[in-house]
Amino acid sequence: MRNPFLYILLIILVFNCKSEKKEVQSTSDETIEAKKDPLQQSKSFKFESKLLDVRGIKQEFNENLKVNKFGMQYVNDSIYAFVLNLDPSTLEETVSNYSFGVKGHYSESETPFKTTFSPEMTTIGNEKYVILRRKINKIKYFDSLDIYIYQRKNWKASGRLGSIKVKDILFENE
Repeated sequence: MRNPFLYILLIILVFNCKSEKKEVQSTSDETIEAKKDPLQQSKSFKFESKLLDVRGIKQEFNENLKVNKFGMQYVNDSIYAFVLNLDPSTLEETVSNYSFGVKGHYSESETPFKTTFSPEMTTIGNEKYVILRRKINKIKYFDSLDIYIYQRKNWKASGRLGSIKVKDILFENE
C-alpha cells in the first residue's frame, strides 16, 4: 500500500512543477510583448529610408508639439509630402488642435511657395508623423522652409503660435 501512495504523490508533484513552469513561461512572454516590437520599428525605419533629404532637426512649435526629424516624400507626378517625425509623447488631440502653414523660399522665384494644412497624426511602426501632401510644380529645392502652427478652429484670432525653420531642402526625385 505504501508504494501506490508514494507513486500518486510523486505524480501530483510532477504535474504541479510543470504547471509552475508554464506560469513562469507565460509571464516571460508577457514581458517580451510589452517591449517594443522590432517589426514595428522596422516599419518606421523602412518608411524613413524612402524619404528624400531626411534629417534630424530637434525643434519645437511649443512644449506639446516637438519635431525630431524632417524629410520630403515623393508621392507621384508632382505630389510631394512634407514629413514631420514627432516626439513620441505627442498626443493625437494636440495635433488635431492645430493647422499648419508652410512658406517655402527658393532662389528661382521672388514669390514664396505657400500652403496650409489641417493634418492628422499618422503612426508608422512605433513613430508618430504629420504628413503634409501638396502639389509642387517646377521646384526641386527650397532655400528654407518656415513651418508654423495656428489654432485650427480660431485661426484668425490665434495668429502664429509657433514655428520651425528648415534650411537647404533638396527633394529632387532621381
